[in-house]
Amino acid sequence: DTIEDGVTGFLFDEMTLESYIHAIQRAMTVFQATDLFYAMRRAAMAGRYHWRQSIEPYSQLYRKVVTGKEKQHTYAVAP
Repeated sequence: DTIEDGVTGFLFDEMTLESYIHAIQRAMTVFQATDLFYAMRRAAMAGRYHWRQSIEPYSQLYRKVVTGKEKQHTYAVAP
């Protein structure tokens, strides 16, 4: 939502251990390169982030679900 990968932070694509490890390795590499780390921190601090931007997609989804315009999923619960 508010992170630009490699500019203001690090993202990972999948919810897997390998993806997490790769993101952490990238972060540690930047942390060790002091000039790059400070540049990334300045970029993150200079960004103009507003909660409205972050919550709007979720708000739209919730409205669709409440009004029944979003396909509803059912999940089986294991005994």
